[in-house]
Amino acid sequence: MRKNRSTGPAKRTDLTRRKIIKGAGAASAATVLGAPLILVPPRAQAATELNMIAWYGHGEPDMVKEFEETHNVKIKAKYYAGGDNMLALISQSPPGTYDLILSDGEFVQLLNEAGYIEEMNPNEYHMDDLYDEYTNFPGHWKNDKLFSVIVRFGYLGVSFNTTVISHEEAMDYNILWDKKLRERWVILTGICPISAA
Repeated sequence: MRKNRSTGPAKRTDLTRRKIIKGAGAASAATVLGAPLILVPPRAQAATELNMIAWYGHGEPDMVKEFEETHNVKIKAKYYAGGDNMLALISQSPPGTYDLILSDGEFVQLLNEAGYIEEMNPNEYHMDDLYDEYTNFPGHWKNDKLFSVIVRFGYLGVSFNTTVISHEEAMDYNILWDKKLRERWVILTGICPISAA
């Protein structure tokens, strides 16, 4: 997903940040190869800053350093604590504030309906590297147009103490209502899996 923008019709141009970055890279390469004695101002060599809104931790150096070095960009992250909080932050920000939005799948549709995200070109992504169910993930497409790409997925699971319940018992969700687990299980809402005592 790219940057947020206001609702309503927007004038479209062929000039995008991606094209500017690509053009600047090509121009820099041509300058260096064609006229190696020309000095390039330090500012022209500086990394492009990308503003990202994401879950806590996704903008930390161990998460973005390799990407920043590979693409000569600097990620400036603003964190949110839930989808509703993310929508509020975006709606209260001027259009174009965020270049990247890391959102849960169910909020992508809301971002799209509000006009906060732009259409993406599926040819710019390695869609064939994804499992089929994620290549055509319904929330990421609208009217056969791509608006987001899945970057991670996982499965929710049940963790349990094998000294309290057996593997066989854990295979049935009804164990959560067993009297021996009364007041001994918890739902972790931050990461969503259910843990049983």
